[in-house]
Amino acid sequence: MEQLALLFLNISITLGAIIDSITYNNSLHLTIVLAFIIYYLIVYVHHSNKVLNAREEELEAKRNALMLSQIHPHFIYNTLNVIYYLCRTDSQKAANAVLNFSEYLHTTLEFSLENNLIPIEKELELARNYTYLEKIRFEDLEIIFDIQDEGYMIPPLSIQPIVENAIRHGVHGMKDGTVTIFLYLDSTSTNFPNGCHVIKISDNGNGISKEHSNLGKHKGVGIQNVKTRIEEITLGTFEIVMTPDSGTTVTIRIPIA
Repeated sequence: MEQLALLFLNISITLGAIIDSITYNNSLHLTIVLAFIIYYLIVYVHHSNKVLNAREEELEAKRNALMLSQIHPHFIYNTLNVIYYLCRTDSQKAANAVLNFSEYLHTTLEFSLENNLIPIEKELELARNYTYLEKIRFEDLEIIFDIQDEGYMIPPLSIQPIVENAIRHGVHGMKDGTVTIFLYLDSTSTNFPNGCHVIKISDNGNGISKEHSNLGKHKGVGIQNVKTRIEEITLGTFEIVMTPDSGTTVTIRIPIA
């Protein structure tokens, strides 16, 4: 928009100079100049729209790829097996698992059709449904939700994929594996004058150094898409810090408008 406004300003200045120097006898020349400028504007706007549409299509493709990456066949298979086992041992727990599983699938599919930002509360609800099911499978897994900041918007499927990544590639198989989801408000950020909303997801897994892994499994399709959408839609930042023998921390910062 700023480029287009600057273009119109330059054209108006040029037209003013032309009109000041033009006479009645060469009005034909003015007509030709105006026609050329109008043609140039049409081409410019058309090109800008094509670039914008291409970018929107790219983001749409990334969102669809992310949605498909979230519905893992192994996760569905394992969850159904757990529910089958619970039906024979604990009917109430089985009923709760079915409810959470259906809500998880419904929300994931709903988010895949969502073009706009969603409330952070809805994203947290999806993460809670997912971690509930994982805790049934891995009883030693500890999930901590420390929510000190809510009431803002976020691209759909921004938190749950990171939590899933922390469980699958961070603490899977550990007896004392812990994943923490920490949300807080940072009003002293040097990068964002108005402050920012911070989403920090960490695990106490083994961690992998960037030099040896190039972000390794943490650089999967889902994580990369989250990073792209956070940076391009919210103009925020996405950072992964992996410390050997200490775990991995993903930090998302979303600027306050």
